[in-house]
Amino acid sequence: SSNYETALATGNIDASILAASACASMANFACSTLQEKADMCRKFIRLMLDYSHFAFLGTMRLDLQAALNLMGESKDVFVLTGDAFDEPSLSDKLVNVFTFLLHKSSIAVHMGNWEMAIDTSPTVRYGIRDMRNIPGHFTWSHNLAFAALACHEEYRRSKRRKFLSRAKRYKRELTKLSNQGAATASALRLLLQAEFSTIVKADTKRCKDTYDAAVARFHDLQLLSYKALANDRAARSFLLLGERSTAGDYLVSARDSYQQWGASLKVAQLEEEIESLSHSK
Repeated sequence: SSNYETALATGNIDASILAASACASMANFACSTLQEKADMCRKFIRLMLDYSHFAFLGTMRLDLQAALNLMGESKDVFVLTGDAFDEPSLSDKLVNVFTFLLHKSSIAVHMGNWEMAIDTSPTVRYGIRDMRNIPGHFTWSHNLAFAALACHEEYRRSKRRKFLSRAKRYKRELTKLSNQGAATASALRLLLQAEFSTIVKADTKRCKDTYDAAVARFHDLQLLSYKALANDRAARSFLLLGERSTAGDYLVSARDSYQQWGASLKVAQLEEEIESLSHSK
């Protein structure tokens, strides 16, 4: 925020927009704790209002509301309405519809609302051809991976092969980004490989090794939210494979990672599942 304020104070509009866009990026959301993200957004919003510089103001408010939702500071985690942002204001030209959908789908994936994840995924809604124009490897990688995870889950539930085909197509696109040297794409591709291994009923050791590799890669990249998600997805997969003890270990790891990220609603969800699993052993 200090770079942003300096740029505004010196009238360097290009530099101020660059600083604001970096704060509003999905990469920033993934690697910061939710409290850090909320505090950062509040600082930027105050500066924007003080200097009457409104580029990214709507997006910053949306980012803040998404963080607050996951922290449990809203009436409904799936509705981006609260003190910072109100969904009906989406018609405001300062708010990008793509960013809105990106946050909605991300919250849905983390919280396990797969119907909403499919419905709000920008990649599923607009298709790969239109989405390839998104600037930055990170956001495109995030979109592809989260869309693939949602399609994997829909295939598990419905057995409709169109969802599996979509997931494979998204994974191929992610592989292209990985081959271009995108580190986040490479780590997310590992997570999708682990998911696919459980779908085709590969041996449990191979599944576990791949999930563990994805978790380790996210840890190395300091992508706390993705590390939490990878542990959560591993737990769901091993529950389906009947490996309840292994699933329990992953649930605990997911709970700890989500707690570190600051997603209190997800933590509460996982604690209920951990308790339920322990009672049913």
